[in-house]
Amino acid sequence: MRRLPVYLLIDTSESMVGSAIESVRDGLSAMLVALRKNPYALEMGALSVISFGGKAQCVTPLTEIYAFQQPELEIKPGTSLGAAIDILDRAITTEIVKTTPEQKGDYKPLVFVLTDGQPTDQWRPVVQRFRRNHKSVIVYAIGCGDDVDFSILKELTENTYSMEQMDADAFAKLFVCISSSISSASGAIGEQGVQASAINLEKDAGGAVKKVEGETLPRPPKRRQVFIPGICQKLKKPYLLRHRLDVSSEKYVCVAGHKLDKPFSKEEIGAIETVSTDELQGLVPCPHCGSQGHGHCDCGTITCLDITNPVRVGKMMAIKMQCPVCGKTGYMTAGGSFNVNQSAG
Repeated sequence: MRRLPVYLLIDTSESMVGSAIESVRDGLSAMLVALRKNPYALEMGALSVISFGGKAQCVTPLTEIYAFQQPELEIKPGTSLGAAIDILDRAITTEIVKTTPEQKGDYKPLVFVLTDGQPTDQWRPVVQRFRRNHKSVIVYAIGCGDDVDFSILKELTENTYSMEQMDADAFAKLFVCISSSISSASGAIGEQGVQASAINLEKDAGGAVKKVEGETLPRPPKRRQVFIPGICQKLKKPYLLRHRLDVSSEKYVCVAGHKLDKPFSKEEIGAIETVSTDELQGLVPCPHCGSQGHGHCDCGTITCLDITNPVRVGKMMAIKMQCPVCGKTGYMTAGGSFNVNQSAG
């Protein structure tokens, strides 16, 4: 049986933490349910998922839809789009059955790239190589949110779309659109025996996405968001503090705290750029225990602080703490300027 291969490249950088990644998981699950109800998609469809955060990995190799198991998608710092395209390049080369005089090969692969940030690796040579190697592959790139550099996605494909909202409803519509595109492509093949050219996703997305036409300007170098990884002092569980750029003050304002499923490794944290506390404003409660403060241990760990019971140390008021990573105990005071690790996804 000739397959219709579908590759999903999903951004799992730290900027996807919270409702965005949960919506992607829900959307992927709903898409599988819809595809399994379509006889043509069920018969010939095959899916692969490649995730990309600080590193890219093929979390599910090309698998027939009836046997596909939804993969785990873990949040990691960074946006390794180039590495994801490199994995895609090699996967298409090795997984796709080619047409020979003796047999009909697979149909042209469909590729859907979902990203909400800017690449943090060397992407351009990889994208150029991919386009040379796989000219017939149909690629759709969907940039989510307002921190996407569409000039980069345009170098990957002309089928570039913008999804401005990143709420559950928008992601649901997006995955309905993707499943409809797969169903339409498999249905046309099943009924007519011919694979159609690229589909305009905007028609099936219920207003969730819009095609990006014409030339696009690159994003300015200053990021719209930064993320500070921390560990809850009470529960020893990881979290991320989300800061958004306030254009009037050029400061990053803390707007949300997100629980993480797993802490970042020492290597991942070590690769994260630093940001001065002079550029940061405000705090939000720890998403695990609700503590209102956050502090910086000498070992580099950011941890939440219970600021409701300060004690006097000499002439200053301070907060007693114990670092949940190195175990060091001491007192923290407000003020001062220092650098902390920020994530750049």
